[in-house]
Amino acid sequence: MNLLLFAGAGRQSEAWLQRVDASLAHQYEKTYRHSYAHWESGAPDIDLDLEIGRLAAITENVSPFMIFAKSAGTMLVSRATALGILRPEACLFTGIPLIMIRDQQLPANRWLQATEFPMTILQHTDDPYGSYEEVKQYIAGTARTNAEVHEIPGDTHDYLEFDLIKSYAASLLRET
Repeated sequence: MNLLLFAGAGRQSEAWLQRVDASLAHQYEKTYRHSYAHWESGAPDIDLDLEIGRLAAITENVSPFMIFAKSAGTMLVSRATALGILRPEACLFTGIPLIMIRDQQLPANRWLQATEFPMTILQHTDDPYGSYEEVKQYIAGTARTNAEVHEIPGDTHDYLEFDLIKSYAASLLRET
């Protein structure tokens, strides 16, 4: 099994993703970190349409794969899976960005309903982008039967609990 990794939109997320990759890499045949175009171009934010276009070429030779994504990366993955561009065996998400969903009026609930892979979500109790309770309620509204939302104590959007992420990734890998 391979692992595709997607960070949040901020440039500082690239270093964080490298740490996650280092923590998880031994569990997978290969890992692939996605680098967003706006990190290189200096554009202010992620362009989901542009990134969707870049994904098909990336995933051609990496099946089977699981996905780990954080924040804006979860939205990119949700959209790409709904479109059939990504076909993961399972996904581990951290920091679902409800603020991004609301501010950009993203139809993330439709994207999530259009997919069937098992999904585990780790969310800080008081994540400023969406609390655990808010995310739990949002995911319940998608009527997905194979999505689990787990609470992690915390009040940031940083997700530095690498051992915990590693444990959930190992569990999800065993189940696929």
